Amino acid sequence: LLREPVRSLRRAGLVVLSRADLIDKTERQAIRERAEASAGRPIRWLEARHAPLDVLDADGRSYPLASTLGVPVAAFCGIGNPEGFRKTLEQIGTPLVGFQEFADHHPYHARDLSDLAAWATGLRAELVLTTQKDLVKLRTQALGSLPLRALRIGLDLIDGPSMLDEALTPLLPRSSPIARV
Repeated sequence: LLREPVRSLRRAGLVVLSRADLIDKTERQAIRERAEASAGRPIRWLEARHAPLDVLDADGRSYPLASTLGVPVAAFCGIGNPEGFRKTLEQIGTPLVGFQEFADHHPYHARDLSDLAAWATGLRAELVLTTQKDLVKLRTQALGSLPLRALRIGLDLIDGPSMLDEALTPLLPRSSPIARV
């Protein structure tokens, strides 16, 4: 999925293929070739994956990913790629007892919260997980009696982190070193 038209590749200084770990090398190469054809030139290319880091509550307290293991979890989200969220939860071994999708940018209302609480309770979940994007909108620690937390995702460069530094360094003031998270 693209955030800009393909023709924007003509002005790109660097292209990052996200979720590259979900497709094989041949498919990644084909995407790169199409991108370079659209750019009309070879391009600097990075591949990245979305890496789960931890889970957060509404106050920003962090819990290890292992806190989702061995606990029946109900999950929901209102994002553009809900299947990506579900797959990530499955990859880290979260035992999902239910998964619910809302439209991207869903405006949660009080009725949604009570419906989600009843749904998760009916599934006998002990924890409810969502995305950081959704947790910010909800601003609550719990759905009914169940704790609500968000899976925090980071971007992990699979290859070429030095290339990212090379691309960004000229854009920074000389006194600002690039901070790595």
